Amino acid sequence: MRIAHITDLHLRAQQPGTSAIGKRRSHAMTVLFPRALDAMRTQQPDVLAVTGDLLDVPGWLIAPIPGFESDKPEFWMDAAIEDYRQVKAWLDATGIPYMVLPGNHDLPDAMWQVFDPAAHTLETGGICCTRFCDHEHDGHRPRRFHPERDRWEQLLQRANGPLQVHLQHYVITPALNAGYPHTYEEGEEIARRTNACGHVPLCLSGHYHRGTPVLNHGNTTFATTPAFCEAPHPWRIYDLDPDTGSSAVEDYALGAPARRPVVFLDRDGVINTRPSFRCGPEAMELIPGAAAAIHQLNAAGYATLVITNQSAIGMGYVSDAVVRLVNDTMHRLLAEEADARLDGVYHSSAAGAAAVLPRYLEDGKGKPSPRLLQQATTELNLDAARAWMVGDSVGDIATATAYGARPILVETGNGVNVAATVKEQWPHTPVLPDLRAAVAHILS
Repeated sequence: MRIAHITDLHLRAQQPGTSAIGKRRSHAMTVLFPRALDAMRTQQPDVLAVTGDLLDVPGWLIAPIPGFESDKPEFWMDAAIEDYRQVKAWLDATGIPYMVLPGNHDLPDAMWQVFDPAAHTLETGGICCTRFCDHEHDGHRPRRFHPERDRWEQLLQRANGPLQVHLQHYVITPALNAGYPHTYEEGEEIARRTNACGHVPLCLSGHYHRGTPVLNHGNTTFATTPAFCEAPHPWRIYDLDPDTGSSAVEDYALGAPARRPVVFLDRDGVINTRPSFRCGPEAMELIPGAAAAIHQLNAAGYATLVITNQSAIGMGYVSDAVVRLVNDTMHRLLAEEADARLDGVYHSSAAGAAAVLPRYLEDGKGKPSPRLLQQATTELNLDAARAWMVGDSVGDIATATAYGARPILVETGNGVNVAATVKEQWPHTPVLPDLRAAVAHILS
């Protein structure tokens, strides 16, 4: 039996924007995932397993933030449903029997309107594939609770049935919990009992984006395939012998994305008016013409990244989650106004002497440091030799200079107040009225 395993797409299509983690290429999945499925079809698997995080649903929609109004939750719910429908259409078109299950970035209420919530097992070629739709609980720790635990225990007792392949989003083994809990809190027990039953030769997981090697524990092989949403966009093929239970694995990938020129943008004062700083999505308002300018960059093939200091986090006004909510509101407004798209948003939360907690004193990433630009360049394979940066502050121009990008100051936001200083310190830097003028200059 041949099993194709792909995991962690973090896709957004009808949902505007992209994952809050820049290297997850959410919008690019609309092109890359169908390409991977075409390649898999030539490999003739008997089953295709997609083990969670099909979409990158905003975290604030999954768990609303107390005190901050969500950005049109009905819109985002409808968009998520449409994205699941698109994923299902791609999977159906392969003609390969498949199984899907939710991850921690999926929205089950939307997912089960599209996929069959009762399709827990799939038998083919003398093998029974079964999925476990587990969830995170206290402290984001994955757990296997009722009813999935009951079903798992019943399956372990079926000694006379076909061999089983277990599919889940979270990691069973090894323990991968540094920085974030990826492994089941009861992972050791799940691994021990699964191995002891003797008829589960293969357990496949996602969630841990780096993936793991194939780990052979007695009767059972445990493996976590790396996330497809990150370059080089991998998947795996497992060949399982139903007579012996032995398995072989091959790794495949689409490869790194083509290198693109890039325009780095400050957020507040360049794309949107400044009042959105220190508050929630209700104050997010685009500067006239900004969406159309970003759309022009999209059409011209530029990667378009936001690099922003969000010291309001360190100063105690908002949390990272609120900033992500505000960013998603910005993504929606850009899409609605001009079908414009940002390829990522990178932010620093440091507040220096104004920090309310020690961890916010300094993170080494805030402008004028070029560190966030360098990080984005590595993660998204950007062409640093063809880079621009558009900002409304002295810090933006200093950041561009430190990185090696060509700077532009716009007179929206705080730009009009610092134009004289910029002209004095960086006399060759263009000072232009707004983002529309800046993009016209770049494209000329």
